[in-house]
Amino acid sequence: MPLQAAFAQVDAADGEPPVNPKTLPVPGFVVKTCAMADSQKWFINCCAHEIVDRPLANGSMEPVDDTYLDSWNLANVQVPLHVCSKRTTVDHAGETSIAIDVVFNPALTKRATAPGSKAAGAFQEHMAKLALNHAAKEYGVRLDKHHKVIRATYKGGRGDGSLPVPIPELVAMEREQMARALGRDTPATAGAASAHRQQPPQAQAASGRRLVQEFDSWEEAERASVARKVGAKAQPARPAASSEGKEHADTRLAPPGGARTGGGPRAAAHALKSGFLNASAGALYPNGSTEGTPAKNAGDPLGWMPDKLRSRVQTVDTATMSDEEQLRLMRVHAGLEEDPKKVAARKAREKAAEEHKMWAQVKEALPSKEELDRIAKDTDPEEFLSELRLVSENMANAERSAGLAAAAAAGDAVPGKHVGAPREQPSVSFAKPGFLTNGSAHGSAVRPAAAPPGAAPPGHVAAREPQYTLSGESRELELLVKLPDVEHISALELDISAELVILRAPGDIELNLALPRRIDEDACEAKFSKKRRELRLTMPVR
Repeated sequence: MPLQAAFAQVDAADGEPPVNPKTLPVPGFVVKTCAMADSQKWFINCCAHEIVDRPLANGSMEPVDDTYLDSWNLANVQVPLHVCSKRTTVDHAGETSIAIDVVFNPALTKRATAPGSKAAGAFQEHMAKLALNHAAKEYGVRLDKHHKVIRATYKGGRGDGSLPVPIPELVAMEREQMARALGRDTPATAGAASAHRQQPPQAQAASGRRLVQEFDSWEEAERASVARKVGAKAQPARPAASSEGKEHADTRLAPPGGARTGGGPRAAAHALKSGFLNASAGALYPNGSTEGTPAKNAGDPLGWMPDKLRSRVQTVDTATMSDEEQLRLMRVHAGLEEDPKKVAARKAREKAAEEHKMWAQVKEALPSKEELDRIAKDTDPEEFLSELRLVSENMANAERSAGLAAAAAAGDAVPGKHVGAPREQPSVSFAKPGFLTNGSAHGSAVRPAAAPPGAAPPGHVAAREPQYTLSGESRELELLVKLPDVEHISALELDISAELVILRAPGDIELNLALPRRIDEDACEAKFSKKRRELRLTMPVR
C-alpha cells in the first residue's frame, strides 16, 4: 500500500484530517540503543526527505554527486541532517521507550538500504554514528555507542507503528529553500544543511527576523519574484549611506516586525551588532583554529585515501634507494626473483608447521594417564632416583662430547684423537643400562658385561667382524663401527665392560674388542647414525 494511502486510511479511522504529504519522511532503517543514565531504550529512525541537502565536499563545500558516493562512500564529506522532536512509544515487550527521527538526503538512505550492496553496511554505520551523536547533543543525553541496526524500517510511528510521523517543519524548510533559490529574503537560520534542529516559526519571529513569505507552489513563487524585480527597477536610486562613524547598512533585512510599503526605501539594519567581535559570550574557536595548517597527508604523493586502504599499500620511494635495491625490486616485480619478505614468511610458516608436527608426535608418544598410573605403581622410588642420576651424568657427558665434536668440526685437532668428518648429531637419547636389549627402540645405552673375555653366547655360529676404527686419548676412547646392513639401533646388542666391548648385529655380525685402557662402563655413550649406518661409542677412561 502506498504511504499516502496508508496515512489516509489511518486518519479516516482516527477521525483526523488528512496529513500533508510534504511533511512525511521516507522510512529507511532503525538504530536501537539506550540511554546511559536510566537504560531506557531509544529508537532512532534514519529517514529521508528531499528537502535535506546532499553531502558537501570538504574544502569546496559543493554537493557531491552519485559517482562520488558510489566510489568513496561518506569519506571526506560533511553530511547535512535534521534532528526532529522526540516522542514516547513502547517496544515489543510493552516497555516505555523513546523514538526520534533523524532525516538525511534520500541519496544516503537509498544506498544504506540497497539489498545486496557491499557498501550498504558502511553507509549504515556512518549514518548511525552521526544520528547518535547529534541526537545525544540535541537532547543532552549520553547514548550507548554500542548500537544495533534492527530489521524494522520505522519505530514509534502511526497506525501499527511503521508509518512515519509527520514533520511540520519540513514544509517551512522547503519554502525557505524555495525562496532562497528565487533570490528572496531569507531568515538567519542555518537552513536545510544545518546539523541541528531548525527553530520553529514562533522562535524565529521572537528573535526579530522577518519570516519568509509562504507560497503554495513554485509557479506562484516565480510570479511573485518577477513582480518584485519589476517593482525594484521602477524605484529611484537611493543615496549611499554616510561612512562617517556609521557602518554600512544591510538593505536585505527589514526592521523587526516591519514590512515593505509602496515601493519606498526599506529601513536600514546593521549587518553586525555592536560589540560582536569583542563579545565575551564565548570563544569563536574553543579548541583553536585550524586555518592555515597543512591537511592530513599533505605532500604525500599518494594523496588522500582511507586509512584502511593506505595500510595495505606498499610505498616504494626510489629517492631513498640505491641502484642495486631498485634493480632487485624490478626483478622481483618481473618475477625473476622471489620477494625476500615472501621467502621469510614462507620459511616462518614451514617452521611453524614442523614445530606443530613435532609437538603432535611428542604428544602422541606420551603415555596415557592409565599407563602413567601403572608405571608409578610398579616403579621403585629408589631405583627411579638412581636411574635419574644416571641420566643426568649421561647428559653432562653428552655436553662435553658435543664440545669436542664442535672443536673437531672447526678443524682444531685433539691430541690422541682421530679427526675426520664432523659427527652427525644423534637421533637417539639416553636410557638406563640394558636398554638396547630390552626391546625398546628410543635410545642408546650400555650395560655391564657378564661374560668373560672371549666367551661365545649359546647357539653362536661363525660370525663376521664389522669394519671399525678405535681412537682416543688419555681421557676418552672412541669406537666407530660401520654397519651398512643395520637400519635402526634397536637391532643391535651391545655389552660393555671395563676392558671389553661386545657388539652383535643382524647378519651374523659380531665384534669382540679388547680395550687398551680401562673405561668407566657406566658413563659410556652410544650413538647410531641412520644416514651413515655407523655406530659411535664414546667411552671415558678411568
